[in-house]
Amino acid sequence: MLLVRFILPLFLSVLTSCTIYTPLQPPAPAIRAKGDLDASVGLRLSTHVEGSATYSPLNHVLVRLAGGGTPLPPAGPTVQFAMAQVEGSLGTYWPLGPRWMAGGLAGLGIGRSRLRYPQSIYGENYRARFRRPYGEVYLQWYASPYVAVGTTYRLTQARYSSFTNAGVPTAVRNVVRSEPLLFVRTGPDRNTASGAIQGQLSIGLSTAHGPRQHRTGDITAPPMYQAKLSTIYTTLCLIVRPHLLWQPKSRL
Repeated sequence: MLLVRFILPLFLSVLTSCTIYTPLQPPAPAIRAKGDLDASVGLRLSTHVEGSATYSPLNHVLVRLAGGGTPLPPAGPTVQFAMAQVEGSLGTYWPLGPRWMAGGLAGLGIGRSRLRYPQSIYGENYRARFRRPYGEVYLQWYASPYVAVGTTYRLTQARYSSFTNAGVPTAVRNVVRSEPLLFVRTGPDRNTASGAIQGQLSIGLSTAHGPRQHRTGDITAPPMYQAKLSTIYTTLCLIVRPHLLWQPKSRL
């Protein structure tokens, strides 16, 4: 009964929804020591593109910059969406033996987005600007020198300074979201210079906290309904670790 009434409808809505908020979630760092650098570029099926760079200036200290966006298509019969955002964070990492790594980051992002349904009976044409404080933790396991698997969890709050529909301000202000993610990373031996290039496949979920909003015939309902939609995303990433080119010796 629980599956039919709650879980299945939520899963179907996630697969079929388009939301004004799209997560920015770079790969978990593979950094293990001072001087390590991870750079990445990722692409989703939605054409969302993102990139990041993470560096360790001191042992157990991380600095990360990231950005991404989705270009607005010139025309679309049912939906048009665009987004741009950047973020910066500080964090830490701790090796847990030769095969495990844990860490966390906290930071702030800013962004803006647009979502329009040309054929909507609600006249939906959303524009939003937001700040986004967040915290993130990650855990990864090195199954072999060639494969790593792991998970991240991010808690973020989208604080909207502006959220309009067809130019009219709405009541949407703050939306807290949970964003878990699973990933698998693979490539040449990560302990040598040949492991400077890795590939990663990840699948994540972004879902809002608080009561769910439902679409009705009331034109005031869609803005909060739209702000709290959940989304599933799959990302393919190319990861470059240039420090391995001049420091190929394993530290594992």
